[in-house]
Amino acid sequence: HVAPVVQVLFNRSKAQVISFSKDKVLRIWDVQLQVCLQRLAGIFPKGQEVSTRFFMHEDTGRLLLSFNSAMTLLAMKAEIRDRVLSHDMPVIGAVLNEKLGQLVSGCQAGCLTFWLLESGQRLRQMPDAHGSAEVTALATDPGADRFYTGATDGFVRVWDWGGHLYHELNCNSISSSAEVSQVLALKQGVVAAGFSKNVTMFKSKSFRERRVEPSEWKEQDVHQDEILSLASCPPHSLITAGYDGVISVWNSSSESCTRQLMQRCSQPPPNLDSEGRSSRSSRRRSAGKGADEAEASFTVTRLRVLDTRKPRARGSANLVSCGANGFVRFWNLHQGALVAEFLAHTQASSIIMEVSPDCQHLVTADGGGFIKVWHIADYCLDSAGQQAADGEEEPLVTERPALESEWQAHSDQINDIRLTERQDRLLIVTASSDCSLSLWDSFGNLIGTFGQEEHWKIEPLSVVLERLERERQEQELEDDEPQTGPPAVDETDWSPDERAVTDPKGFRISAWNSSLLGSRYAEAGSGRRQRRQPETLPDLAFIAQDRHTPAIGPFNSLSISDFTEMRDPKQPDFLAHPDVYFRDKEFSKPLPVQTAAMGENKLQAQFDDRTLLPKYVLDYETQIKKYQAFAVTNKEKEQPQSKAGARRPSGQVGLAGQTVSKMQQQQRPLSKHKH
Repeated sequence: HVAPVVQVLFNRSKAQVISFSKDKVLRIWDVQLQVCLQRLAGIFPKGQEVSTRFFMHEDTGRLLLSFNSAMTLLAMKAEIRDRVLSHDMPVIGAVLNEKLGQLVSGCQAGCLTFWLLESGQRLRQMPDAHGSAEVTALATDPGADRFYTGATDGFVRVWDWGGHLYHELNCNSISSSAEVSQVLALKQGVVAAGFSKNVTMFKSKSFRERRVEPSEWKEQDVHQDEILSLASCPPHSLITAGYDGVISVWNSSSESCTRQLMQRCSQPPPNLDSEGRSSRSSRRRSAGKGADEAEASFTVTRLRVLDTRKPRARGSANLVSCGANGFVRFWNLHQGALVAEFLAHTQASSIIMEVSPDCQHLVTADGGGFIKVWHIADYCLDSAGQQAADGEEEPLVTERPALESEWQAHSDQINDIRLTERQDRLLIVTASSDCSLSLWDSFGNLIGTFGQEEHWKIEPLSVVLERLERERQEQELEDDEPQTGPPAVDETDWSPDERAVTDPKGFRISAWNSSLLGSRYAEAGSGRRQRRQPETLPDLAFIAQDRHTPAIGPFNSLSISDFTEMRDPKQPDFLAHPDVYFRDKEFSKPLPVQTAAMGENKLQAQFDDRTLLPKYVLDYETQIKKYQAFAVTNKEKEQPQSKAGARRPSGQVGLAGQTVSKMQQQQRPLSKHKH
């Protein structure tokens, strides 16, 4: 540094030292080599600082720096070269669509990726699904038509499987912004929870606009700490749990808490009424007893309801919870009792779980990347006749269910698990903080990692077992084969070859037959399994041919005789007289069309007006001609009288008027017929 160093921090997991100077330059050093690995400058707030503090979270590789009232968060990106990465940042979860066979995964960078479950092919990517906010939760509705994403900005977004955004649900209140950690879709609407003590409800009837505001939840302040997990029990039960280990059962229709399971929680159990519900006064008293919390943590990270079970007896269970210290607990919702608990993962600070669709298997995972598959088909499934007598408490079951398999799936913490069935196999999808999303079967066989170059095919279990058995037998044969090689060469007893002494110019030494290097190489190669070469077929002509004959491909074996001598063919006419066929013709104007004179050609048929026009038209024309002739005749008779100045007699005028009216009456029926 060129300025005074004000802060120093050790990263013990990587043997590094982080130093920060007064000129706001951050350096990362290797302790053993004492060299600077990285230098960061120009990204910190400017101005004179009064106080600067560091905090390094080694598990997530994040460094938190404070400058007076400003804070800066730096994330250390892991340098991974020998593994397949599905995302650039840790994967926080995934959701499945059984109808389409698709999978959507989300990472801390806010990127959503669509995959095909059958082959692992990447379909599309949606970077910055929530802008600059980090995606923290993924969920899907019961019909798998929509899926939901929650983020640190307090919003839940509703998407379809084509990547179209439908709604944006606002979980923030006026006074604070809540990070969404759990989303659950119900028939009545969508429920969201996170770093808040209350439940946020969005009813279905409010999904009309792009941005949806929450509905008012009737009963508040039931949980004393943040809600971490949600589950639903048909037909109208909502189950919530949080940091304090209290499991609350709600009626989603009346929005009221009907029961609380407080057998394993950090708070002392309050006074319960006849229905198993705690009173408000007891909740207030328990809220003030934070100093009496138990040393062990009872945080509940997952809640799952066993839908196929309908327990009525006290010894049967239909609710499973897990969380801190690696414990798994089975509950009876109808009785409000704890039925069984067992330690699934030793030395684990927290675990997550998922139940198979048929409620036959339970899969748990811890922060070290380990997975365990438990068979719970008959676990905590007592009949009504085996329950304890009245007044006696049912003994708590602490025995573990049958463990089918366990393996380490990832090198870092597993954040989410999804289960599905394909080809009569139970498949497990795991999302981890090591930036990978993998697909396994229930026996620990890796099918593939999403993002790898080669696509996979999900095969039936019988085919997989046959292939594994065949590989095991081949490996046993390789182990049983004796490893033979050339005799060891004594390095001390060495003498030159006699031919090298007698004829040094003509002698050529073979390094592979008479040297230590060649003998050791042959010895190392003799231990390997030799690949069988194909046998030669000397009877075939195209294989036994002369080696010096150049190869001409697959037609080399064909027998091709010499071509027969042919005479010169007769030259075609277009070659002998090209000027006739290919000469350039001059452009000439088109000759005028000559029409035949009238009378030169004899008419084949004669047509006149009377044969072409209809009869009523011809009759009308005849009447018009008669009228015109009559009018002309009358006009000629009137002209001599007008010149003489004589007045026309009234009788003649009446006669003419009658004649004209008669002509008009004769024309009217003709005009009607025309129309």
